[in-house]
Amino acid sequence: MRYNEILDMKSGTGPDVILNCASVSGFNSDKVLVDLNPYMDGANGIDRSKYFDNIFRAFETNGKLYQLPLVVLLCGLAGNPELLGKPESWTLPEMGEKLSALSSEVYPISMMQDKVCALTGMLIRDLPSYCAYSELCSHDPLLIGWPSATGSGFSAYAGVSAGISAFSKCPDEA
Repeated sequence: MRYNEILDMKSGTGPDVILNCASVSGFNSDKVLVDLNPYMDGANGIDRSKYFDNIFRAFETNGKLYQLPLVVLLCGLAGNPELLGKPESWTLPEMGEKLSALSSEVYPISMMQDKVCALTGMLIRDLPSYCAYSELCSHDPLLIGWPSATGSGFSAYAGVSAGISAFSKCPDEA
């Protein structure tokens, strides 16, 4: 998105519908965009049980969904279960302990495939991208996300998103 489009949206002169602006967190307010939850839950709404509602909730700001994630990409770490076992979750100290125990023949974390590595960065955007990580790990990848102080999890971002301008004269149609 170009800077003039950001300024247009913030000043109320932008388009009724914006696409692919989920990374512009300054838009996520009633001053710029419409909360989409009432549209999703209204009379013509969606059946949230047919979707991963937790994804919608993860993109909310203070309980409001300003930008609908239409395509979601998952980021995290994929690991070699033959080297790391199969932990369901890792704290930072647990991960450090496991990586410290690896032999010198193994790269702990690598994006390279010329030497055995225990972990690699991962971006899942579709089934073929998941299959690529599966191939690296004998069809049984260890998908652990990012380690943290309390466990691990994946980060997600909207590859494609849509929102309705708070200045739209016809938000229902938008």
